[in-house]
Amino acid sequence: MLVWGTWVAGFVSALVVVLVNARDIPVREDWTMAPAMTGHQGHFLGWLWSQNNEHRIPVPRLVYLGLLKLWPDFRVGMVFNIVLLAAVAAAFVVFVRRVRGHTRWTDAFFPITFLNLGNWENMGWGWELQFVVATALACALLMGIASRRELTTWRALGVGGCLVAIPLTGATALPFAVLLSLALIPQIRSAGRHARAVLIVSIVLTVMVTVLYFVGLQAGVAGAEVTPGATMETALKFLALGLGPGAGAWWFASALAVTGLLAGAVLVLYRARRQGGWLLLVFLLAGLILAGEIGHSRAPALTYFGLPDRYALIVAPLLCCAYLAYERFGGQTARHLGPRVLFAAALALLPLNVLFGLQFRDWYHNLVDPFADAVKAGTPAERLPYYLSIGPPDWGTSIVDLHQARVGVFRQLNMAGGPLPAPGRTVDGLDAGGQGWSTLGGPASMGALGQQGGQTVLRWDYHAEAGTVPVLGRSFSPAQNWEGSGAIAITLGGEPTGQVVYVRVAMSQEGQGIQYWESNFADVSPGTTAVPGGRILTIPWSGFLHVDSSDHIDLKGPIPLGHVVAIVFGVKGPGQGSLLTRHSLPPWR
Repeated sequence: MLVWGTWVAGFVSALVVVLVNARDIPVREDWTMAPAMTGHQGHFLGWLWSQNNEHRIPVPRLVYLGLLKLWPDFRVGMVFNIVLLAAVAAAFVVFVRRVRGHTRWTDAFFPITFLNLGNWENMGWGWELQFVVATALACALLMGIASRRELTTWRALGVGGCLVAIPLTGATALPFAVLLSLALIPQIRSAGRHARAVLIVSIVLTVMVTVLYFVGLQAGVAGAEVTPGATMETALKFLALGLGPGAGAWWFASALAVTGLLAGAVLVLYRARRQGGWLLLVFLLAGLILAGEIGHSRAPALTYFGLPDRYALIVAPLLCCAYLAYERFGGQTARHLGPRVLFAAALALLPLNVLFGLQFRDWYHNLVDPFADAVKAGTPAERLPYYLSIGPPDWGTSIVDLHQARVGVFRQLNMAGGPLPAPGRTVDGLDAGGQGWSTLGGPASMGALGQQGGQTVLRWDYHAEAGTVPVLGRSFSPAQNWEGSGAIAITLGGEPTGQVVYVRVAMSQEGQGIQYWESNFADVSPGTTAVPGGRILTIPWSGFLHVDSSDHIDLKGPIPLGHVVAIVFGVKGPGQGSLLTRHSLPPWR
């Protein structure tokens, strides 16, 4: 009663509370679904296989698209996410009952882990279907390899299907598929004839799909050099998120608890490796490799952006594996103590997880409600980019497609405001001489106006040394109105250096003084458009985050563009390069 009562409470509260606060408004990557949803997506197969950051996600895209076709409402992904997470939690409760022979109160760990409101970002944002599907497949694979039962054809089909599908859901659970495929090879000989054939085909397909995944894959943006200490810190914080985003309030205690529980599970499984614990040990190893990879790739941004709440769901399968390890292979003390500690830790952080979930709700409302209110108030379409920190810079076509398809609030869109202004509107005075730009950082930062191709350009050469922060910036008096611009466009000159350049924009807001918004980009080739003498890179306003008075990133939004008083470019870390600015800051696209 306690376990299933917890499951019902979690499922109902998530379904009711999240959906009451949900809006039928696409957010960020949701916008990439609009062309396919409305029947305007060109090169469909290429779009399915295309990257989103470091992920190739054809399966989540197909699932999300199918849902949107059935119910053209961006909340459909949220309903799917909640239902699938509830199904995963219920499956674990049933599975553990079959393994143990009865249900124990500590099994409430599963509904608390998957259905607490700290997962609001995963439950209340349709695009996070990517993480939810990947996690569900990883959990299904875990139950498949942890079963005491004989490896039947049906069980082999389930395990093999998860192995093949996981690489098609992005990098979120990729290590599980690769390592478990190799670990299952010794199991082939002991399987029945049909099960053996299924396993062989599944393993071969998994390896092929994984190799194909990396063909032509563009690497992420190069950042500052990462130290082993920073990688370790980020990896430990990532693992701590397995208890929910509330772990961020108690990083040290949470990381200590999770690493201790995982280390104990590794020890238990290593001792039982000849009794069936080998596959679970490999599962844990794959999760730790994933933590190391995330630690390395996210360490440079940890100070500025932290770790997203949605990452909590990626770690959940590891804690579930530890729970099963203690239950199946632990001695009497470990079998009783391990699950109880996991349950107690999840329960202790439940209030904080709810609090973090409510913070995401507030951020989400600040993001989408101004846009929805503007549409309902009849704001002309060409003025809506002011509110579109929720969308990509190429919002124009998608917003018209959604209007014509009469999707949600877009059916009320006011298209009577005339055509959109042409790209390249001059807002910074560069074409008139570019007065006002200045540089800091001594001789390591030099800015000068010049001519290139018959066009006035501002060239900034920087040479960042240890302890210096070269800066290029200018102020605007009177304040500039950048409403209607979808992004900042910057031309990078010279050879790519991999140097990370930070962009900070200052806004004057009545009653709030000066507010700062920050983003960054790397001087690299991928993701930029080549032009003579440089590479054009665009940074959408949705990529800017608010910087509070303590110089920390928070979730305030959307970015107000009506009173821009300054823009500054800065470089941190050793390196040198050139930045060439042309046309206007910002153009429309």
